[in-house]
Amino acid sequence: MKSSWPLLALLIAGCTPSTEIVEGSSSTAAINPEAPYLWGNKNFPKSIGLSNALSSDEKISITEMGDAWTTSVSARSPFFSFSNLTNNSYNLERSDGVLGVYKVYDWNESLTPNDIPSPIAITQIFCRRYNIGSSNEYCSIEHADILINYDDFSFSTEINSADKDPVEYDLRTVVLHEMGHFLGLSHIPEWIFRPSSESAISKSNYKATSVMYPSIDFSEIKRVPKTKDTNALNSKYSISGLASSAIAVESPYKPNASDLGKNVKVVIELMPNGECHHKMDGVSIGHHSIKLK
Repeated sequence: MKSSWPLLALLIAGCTPSTEIVEGSSSTAAINPEAPYLWGNKNFPKSIGLSNALSSDEKISITEMGDAWTTSVSARSPFFSFSNLTNNSYNLERSDGVLGVYKVYDWNESLTPNDIPSPIAITQIFCRRYNIGSSNEYCSIEHADILINYDDFSFSTEINSADKDPVEYDLRTVVLHEMGHFLGLSHIPEWIFRPSSESAISKSNYKATSVMYPSIDFSEIKRVPKTKDTNALNSKYSISGLASSAIAVESPYKPNASDLGKNVKVVIELMPNGECHHKMDGVSIGHHSIKLK
């Protein structure tokens, strides 16, 4: 059955994807892939279910990273609350009403086409796109899930990173990154496309400035959001400490008059490398390390 949430864009490893018109949109303007996305319902915490396939150590790792985001901006209300799910069932077609973190054992073409290397994890976001083609275009998040690729990768929950197997990814690092996407943060540019203000910085030092770099390797341990990340989050939600149940400051993101919005789905991937993949009609037509125009 065809989803009522057309895929907006597949954001891979820092690529800036080509714009595309959302099928059925009342606007003839192109979608802006750089437009911000954030929770339209700004009430926090967001209740996240943890798959029953996750071990107790994995659940602890996940909840710790949720707390890390809250602590990073000194929010008076946590961003996340966690509960245990009785299943590992997620829906790739539409919002199922359960925000969740899931283990995926059968990563296949329904998640990533076979001719594209598998990501370490993805955050899928179902949102409503407003003001398409306007300078104030944005995507209001209504549902999100984090899917971790246990089919192709192994993950460590060791507290001491020195105890981690050298061919395992640090689960806390992966989850902290995906929770940034869950809150509406995008990838920072890859090092070769870094801002001119950071032109003199080395690649390793540049990657260390944010937990939202689009790719990681086995050795990376990032368990606390960086200043660049907290500034982005503060800016997105006008945070001056979250109110007890909602963000009190009025959001700059509003639908234009009579704009009913359009359902779209965004998928953001964390890759084990920095390659950029081109897609045309859903098929990979090549890959390189140059930013798409």
